[in-house]
Amino acid sequence: MAKTIKDLVLRLRGHQGNLIAGVLLLIMLLILLSPTFKSRRSVEVLSKSEPFVLVPKVPVANKVLVPVGKIDYFFVWVDEGVAENKLKPVDFESVELAVIAPDGRNLLKVTKPKLIKREDNAALQFSFPTISVDDAEIYSLVLEQTGNGKIKVRIPNNDQIKSGETIAIALQLAERKNWLTSMLDKIYSENIAKDDISMYLHRGLQIVQGKNPYSCAIETTEACMGYPAHLPGMYLVAAGFAKFGVDDLVRWAQVWRPIMILTWLSIGAILAIYSYRKGRPILAVAILGFWLFNRWSVNVAQIAHTDFLGVLFLLLAIILVNRMPALAALFLGISISVKQLAILIVPIFIVYLWRHKKVKFSKLFLHLVLVFIVPALITLPFFINDPSAVTKALLNVTERSAQSVHGFAPSMDQLLDVTNNSKSFLMLFIVGAVYVAGWRKEVNLVAGTLLIMAIVMGFTSVLYNQYFVWLLPFIALVVVDFSVRDKFD
Repeated sequence: MAKTIKDLVLRLRGHQGNLIAGVLLLIMLLILLSPTFKSRRSVEVLSKSEPFVLVPKVPVANKVLVPVGKIDYFFVWVDEGVAENKLKPVDFESVELAVIAPDGRNLLKVTKPKLIKREDNAALQFSFPTISVDDAEIYSLVLEQTGNGKIKVRIPNNDQIKSGETIAIALQLAERKNWLTSMLDKIYSENIAKDDISMYLHRGLQIVQGKNPYSCAIETTEACMGYPAHLPGMYLVAAGFAKFGVDDLVRWAQVWRPIMILTWLSIGAILAIYSYRKGRPILAVAILGFWLFNRWSVNVAQIAHTDFLGVLFLLLAIILVNRMPALAALFLGISISVKQLAILIVPIFIVYLWRHKKVKFSKLFLHLVLVFIVPALITLPFFINDPSAVTKALLNVTERSAQSVHGFAPSMDQLLDVTNNSKSFLMLFIVGAVYVAGWRKEVNLVAGTLLIMAIVMGFTSVLYNQYFVWLLPFIALVVVDFSVRDKFD
């Protein structure tokens, strides 16, 4: 018996890393399923056109359609006043909120609200025991200033009038959700009509109609919906869906979002499996959480952009290069077909095959053909139809004026106001130095890819949030490879 227990202990000790990783995965899931206390369903409606003072002893009655779920607090937006005249507890602690059930019962009365900040605006938070609502019902809410304090109710920014509501004051219902469902709600509530993904559908519909999606590049700027600056990989994907009836934004969002989310999850799974197979199960959990829930990945998921698809094929190309170099070359070409951000990886990819894998020149040429076969085949028909338009559109990246978006620091060419093609020379020189380092075997393909992507982020004339997801997976791969090489024993 003692020997059996000892053997079991030794066996468990051998799987200690896996057990810890399993526990960490469970904890991460529990965190994701824990209440956010932040996700709120708005009913911010005001019948008046200007902010107004809540008159003491004069109740204001409202009817609100309460959503199905658990309601834990209400909010009333208020004007806080100038810096030298902030609201004091005496002004708002005497405000009361009564909640009346659909059958007329006085359900509860909430007193002594808290003054909080939400989105840099002041609001009164009325907290109370959870109300469970099984069916959407109309509740009556009565707000009253019972003391002599002065409260000015503020007009909300985004009014959402629900069926059955006759609200005379700005209220907001708070619905308790968990982090995971809150994030999915946020992703699916994004209106893609204002995001770039809608332009891909537009170009797909042009292809179905027999038009060249690049033709507007040689017309006036206003002729283009956005700008057709990418290879036509995603245009053709959108055209394929359009052939089967996905011809408006609602259907396009319904089809594309699940694909985008599956791609997002697939990249996380690949990174975790890569780390696990390298003998780093605990690191695999950290990398999985890092990839899925960092701000840039979540932002790309929200706007449903194509970057995840391009990153997926680039990641597969880098991981498979040692075992299946031909397939890796094909995947690299598919990534470029989705978005050209990976185009600068091609030279170091070929150099790696030549110097590290000792691939002969004849096979190197074959791999180079495999990289560009998909981009060439999908672009050639449009190029034959209108070579000047395609050329102008795809060279837009070299001519585009530098600009700052999202509050990022300006690029060097924007800072120095360099507008001609020389703006790219310094970036290309530094990238070329990485190629030389690869040829000298000073850097491998994973680290070289990370460095090149980082250089692009640091020097590109225009930097968008979605570009960062091209960098993140290779940070993870470099960390894993470093931890395997230096075992810290």
